[in-house]
Parts: sequence; C-alpha cells; structure tokens
Amino acid sequence: MSDRPTVLVLHSGHSNDLVYQEGLASGFAPLGCDVIGVSVRDDRARDTAIAAVLEQPEAFLCIVSISFYGMQLEVGDKPLHEVTSVPLVMWLFDHPAIFRNTANDVLPANADNVVLGALDQAHIDYWHKYISAASPAVELNLGIGKHPSLPRLPVDLDGYMKREKVAVLPVNLTHFSMNLDSTAQKIQLLSPILAKLVWQAIESSVRDLTMPPFRAVEAAALDRAVELDKTDQATLTMLVDAYVKLWRRQFVTRQLVDLPVRFHGEGFPEFDKLGRRRKFGTMTMPALFDEYRSARIVINLGPAFPRYVHERVMHGIDAGAAVMTDLNPGVAETFVDGEEIIGFDLSDGDAAAKLTDWLERPEDAFRTMEAARRKMDAIDIHGENARRLLSTITKLRPRAGARPARRGHAGPAPPSKLMAGR
Repeated sequence: MSDRPTVLVLHSGHSNDLVYQEGLASGFAPLGCDVIGVSVRDDRARDTAIAAVLEQPEAFLCIVSISFYGMQLEVGDKPLHEVTSVPLVMWLFDHPAIFRNTANDVLPANADNVVLGALDQAHIDYWHKYISAASPAVELNLGIGKHPSLPRLPVDLDGYMKREKVAVLPVNLTHFSMNLDSTAQKIQLLSPILAKLVWQAIESSVRDLTMPPFRAVEAAALDRAVELDKTDQATLTMLVDAYVKLWRRQFVTRQLVDLPVRFHGEGFPEFDKLGRRRKFGTMTMPALFDEYRSARIVINLGPAFPRYVHERVMHGIDAGAAVMTDLNPGVAETFVDGEEIIGFDLSDGDAAAKLTDWLERPEDAFRTMEAARRKMDAIDIHGENARRLLSTITKLRPRAGARPARRGHAGPAPPSKLMAGR
C-alpha cells in the first residue's frame, strides 16, 4: 500500500466486475488515489488487503458486485462497517430490490460511514424508501469501460471486409437458474392478488426499456391499491426482473435463429437444431472476445435497467465489430443510433430486419464502429463517477470527537467471511 489514498475494490472476480474495477482505477488515478482490486474468492489476499486498508485513515472500501446476491462481509464476527470508520461504498449494479438482504445485512440504516452507489435517481429513491434512509447515495453511470485483458484491436476496412458475414450473439436463456416457464410457475404460486399484480407489471415493462421492474411493480401496486411490505416488494421485483429479461432474450433470439448468427449461451430449445457451427456453450470473456474479432457484427441484449452500457457493447467495438443493440436509455444517451451503433426495438421483426440490412452494408457498418471508438475515447464517465464519490466520501470522514477507526489488528490479518447465496 502506498501513502496515497487507497480505494480497495472488493469484487466477485466476475468479468463484469473487472471492467468496473478498471474503470474505477482510471477515474481515481487523476485524483491522487490508488485502486487495488481483490476478488472475494481469494481468501488470503482479501483478508490481507482489508486489514491493511482498515489501518489507513485516508482509505475507503468499495464493494463492487454484479454477480453475488445475499452477500455478507464480516471481519471476525462483526459487520464490516462496525469494525472501522473508513468510508464504505456499496456499489451494486442491479435493481436495489435484488440486493435488499445484502444491504440490510451489510449496511444497516444506522451506519454513518456508508455511501450507496445507485444507477439513477429512481434507484436512489428506492434505496431510501426500502433499504436505508440514513445513507447518502450517489448517482453513478456504468458508462464506458474497458476490460483489462482485452486490448483494442486495430482494424481497417479491408480487414473488416475479410471477416465472415455473420453476427455473434452471447445470450443465456436462464436467469438465476430459472427459465421462462419456471419463472411463470413461480408467479402462479403467489396469491391471486399478487400474481395479477406481477403480470400487470410485466405487461407494462416487457417492451419498455425505460421502465425498471421495481417501478413497474410500484405502479401496478398503486393501480390495484395493494400495499406491499419490503419483502413482498423485493420478491415481486425479482420475479418481474427475471421474466422480463428472459422474455426479451427469447423474443429477439427467435427472430435471429434462421439468420447468419452464431449463438453463445445456454437454455434455448431452438439452439438444438443449429448444430455445432452455430451454437456454442457459455464462453469465458477472452474466448468470446476472439469470437467478436471474427464477426462483422456483435449483438447485445441489455439488462432491464437504465443508464447502462453493457460491456458487450464496449468489447464488440474494441474487437473491431459493429454493434447492434437494443436502445436502453444508457445506450441511447451515449451513442447515436445509425451512426455509432445499430439500434433495434422490441417490435416484431425489427431485430431481424436490422441485422439483414446491415450485413448487406459492410462499409456503413464499419463506419459505425469507427465512430463508436471515437465516442468511447471522448467520454470520461469514470472520472465523473470518481469525483462524485470522493466529494461525498470526504463529508463522511471522521470529524474531531467522532467515532475513531477501530484498530488493534496487529499480527495476522483478521478472518473475513463472505457468504454468497440468497
């Protein structure tokens, strides 16, 4: 650890998390901060890093997770926020309802050294209503990031034209080990009132990329005059989120089965007829990046929340492919449709029509990739996030007479415990 303020990023090791760790590092470096990323799967490195950071009054921890649910992080037998006054940032990249138990366990309302990272004002409102009224929240845009092990591939028009006239679509037709049918069955097991509420929320948000599932649940509850407690709200939001994601993936994938597309993922019955040249199992990020390099177009189906540009978009652009994507608000705010990316909507046949058209226009598709690269290079989302976080964290620093940092961790690093699962 250096004498500079240190940001310790605890993450799951998931490729998504590595993208955002890299982004945090690039944002905090100009502000005089070091960023150290540690996977929670590496017990020794995690414990050693936490112990060191707890001894630094100018440090803070950032818990980053897109793939861990019901996470509890403890030092010894105490929650992390009780062991130190070092500011903690809880930045979770998904609907707050999904992390209700996580937030309640790790960051209770009376924790005075916690900052919540949220995707937009709607999510901040949710945090404060259902999770923690006391913790300040900062709006953070996931924005544009680069995977540390996936360098940008130089490509010119001649090289692009030599690529196969195909698109690549990574898509898993499961969500938390549920498929569309099993999710529908779980909904039907609810009481009749709650089941009708969920189906109404699904109907209102399944094609609307601007409608977060928890907002759809709230709206349906208000319309039906149903009062939901925190547990019901979280449970229903989870079901709406799962169903909407799976429906969108299946709806678009079925349009593309008979087109020149290579699919990477699991859980779709129609995949069985494609054969080994067009259907592949789930790949690691580096292997999938190699696939992107061979295709003219990479197709992205984004998650169902706003202000988010999925790493598939960035990776496709860095691999030298044009990117065809649904126009969730994060993508629509960042890129110009038809000039920097190829957008499609969730109407019948639109994805198939767009892909057919742009595969026949390789020069135009290549130009969108070039323009998207220029846009990526001009954006400083990570710097903006870092400045917002640092400004808020500074206000949480221990003041004269305030609760001191809890010390006394001489010798071996204290045992930390991470439990994943719901």
